[in-house]
Amino acid sequence: MDKKLTVIEAAKLLGVSKEAIYNRLRRGSLQSIIENGVKYILLTKSSLKEGPSIRKIDNVAENAYVELLKVQLEEMKLKNEKLEADKERLIADKERLLIESKEKIEMIYKERDEQLKAILTLANRQITHTGNEASTNTPTTIVPSSATTASQTPFSFEEADVLDEDEENRVVEDMFESYSDWRDLRSYLKEKGFSKKEKQHISDKIGKKIGQLNDVMDKNGKLFIKKGKKLKEILGE
Repeated sequence: MDKKLTVIEAAKLLGVSKEAIYNRLRRGSLQSIIENGVKYILLTKSSLKEGPSIRKIDNVAENAYVELLKVQLEEMKLKNEKLEADKERLIADKERLLIESKEKIEMIYKERDEQLKAILTLANRQITHTGNEASTNTPTTIVPSSATTASQTPFSFEEADVLDEDEENRVVEDMFESYSDWRDLRSYLKEKGFSKKEKQHISDKIGKKIGQLNDVMDKNGKLFIKKGKKLKEILGE
């Protein structure tokens, strides 16, 4: 006579898991009915006899499934290790770039500080020298460095004993014209996408404007142009 058992009861009787019962139902080795919304497993004598052999098959399938999971787990572990290595490399690259950027910024400010110190020293020296020379009524000329005020003309002190305070301040301010008002010509041409030949041609033409235009200056062989000025205006094109 057939036995009507719930899934859990059938699993306990056959000594297998509930998943194994459902697998047998899908394969058709077990039959089931539904009564009042509950699924019952119909166990016959033949299915009970087949229980041990089917259980072995189920165990083999479960073992194979476990081995597959182990392989997949190992693959995921390797992928995770690779991702961690990539993450560490990216972090190291980011830190290196930040350090390089910091060093470049520090170098720029260091150079500007040195330039400002040199300008201040020159200004103090020239003003002191002018004060000493003024008492002898000897005409004195201050020529600002081309690195700071290429646009300024020499300032002459003639027929004057000393400079008044406003005049001294004006001379010093002229000598301390901000570097932020200028831009490096080479970097500017690079930003605009000029070819190597075009950049050389433009640099040569602008180099000839040194001393002729207030919008161009030379700093240790490096050309600068005033910000806000277009190349066409400077070149006269």
